[in-house]
Amino acid sequence: MDLTILEKKVRSGEEEVLILIKWESEEHWKQWEKSDAHIAGHKARIGQPKPDYILSSEAGKYEIKAVKKAAVTK
Repeated sequence: MDLTILEKKVRSGEEEVLILIKWESEEHWKQWEKSDAHIAGHKARIGQPKPDYILSSEAGKYEIKAVKKAAVTK
């Protein structure tokens, strides 16, 4: 699993944070979804309000169609 965190400052002075997780395979992701640690993390938050600093949250699944290496110039 690779984890990338991107932060963008927006005009209102707030920050937008984008977290990208790249799994080794779809099967690895499915195993994590069913793991005791993942399920316990969700159960621990049942009935709790989301923190004030989280304005919205969404999840999506993307497939990598191409990876291009940039040419290095000196």
